[in-house]
Amino acid sequence: MTKSETTTMTKREATTEALIAATVELLGEKTAAEVTVKTIAARAGVNHGLVHHYFGSKENLLAVAVRRSAVRLYDGQPEALQAGYTFRFFRENADLIRILARVVLEGSPELLTHLAPPPARFDGWIEQLTQVLQRVGLSSEVDPVILNALSVAAMMGWVAFQPLLREAFRVGEGADDELQRWLDRLDAFAAATLDVSNGPDRTR
Repeated sequence: MTKSETTTMTKREATTEALIAATVELLGEKTAAEVTVKTIAARAGVNHGLVHHYFGSKENLLAVAVRRSAVRLYDGQPEALQAGYTFRFFRENADLIRILARVVLEGSPELLTHLAPPPARFDGWIEQLTQVLQRVGLSSEVDPVILNALSVAAMMGWVAFQPLLREAFRVGEGADDELQRWLDRLDAFAAATLDVSNGPDRTR
């Protein structure tokens, strides 16, 4: 590759990254429908024609930005089932949660498809949750998929709707830390349960 080609590639990468970053920022402030090519370009500091040049359309750029946000979300999660870790990550990345909440509430099917967790990661979480439910005798009463979805929705909602919870539901300043302690204790219980269920059978 010539020096000229390398320079062109570097400029292209810098521009596309700037456009993606600008789109992610704007999705935290507006709905996808309100985000325009011109506002994206202005935020990125580039000509608006470059959106179509590099991505083909605003919709394609939005998809890349949402997918980038989803990758950031799931890369921040452990392989093991850890609600406390997840909640801590959500708290530390509230901007990301608000972006995903906007996309979900807007209900664009094209964008929602990019929010699913990696299949292998999801299956691992469900398998661990299934083992815990079996150990505590609730496997016939509780669907692990529904329980997992409810847990994630509750934690994301807690972060995304924090102003509402504080104003209308009298949630105090120390509530985040208290909930964090509960979830950390729940993780410890789940880990101990999995260790027992995966260990040797001591009942014989």
